[in-house]
Amino acid sequence: MDKDIAADTLVFKQLLTATDKKFRVVEFYSDMPIDFDNTDTITTKEVNLWKYLSIYLRDDSNVFLQDGTLQVYQNIEKIPGDNSVLLLRSYKIETVDNKVMFDFLDYNYNPYRYFLHEKGTDYFILYTVRDSDKAKLFSKFVVVE
Repeated sequence: MDKDIAADTLVFKQLLTATDKKFRVVEFYSDMPIDFDNTDTITTKEVNLWKYLSIYLRDDSNVFLQDGTLQVYQNIEKIPGDNSVLLLRSYKIETVDNKVMFDFLDYNYNPYRYFLHEKGTDYFILYTVRDSDKAKLFSKFVVVE
């Protein structure tokens, strides 16, 4: 394993688990113009995909604990069918094929694997690759509290 990748993995976990840090998604976008909603009859090629992000995900606060527990605080907007204020899930960070992988959540709060694209002292950006056109879909999270 590359030493830089191992260091990135450790630094990323330290960023996530720093005391009292809560993260919220603030951006959702693609690396190329895509027709994100392929269920409608209109083809609209876009890069900014924020309008497609479920409203209930936009105000969630995510807290990452050292033991791999993820606390998702649903704020005003909640996923249909679950009015819980706190959802408990799990997360995992690991290095696979010299990439930092992040097991996090999809739009229904189910486990989903992402790549770490970038991190800073108060943000991180994840991405996944869409099968249909190989577009990279990015989600940026920032510290909110």
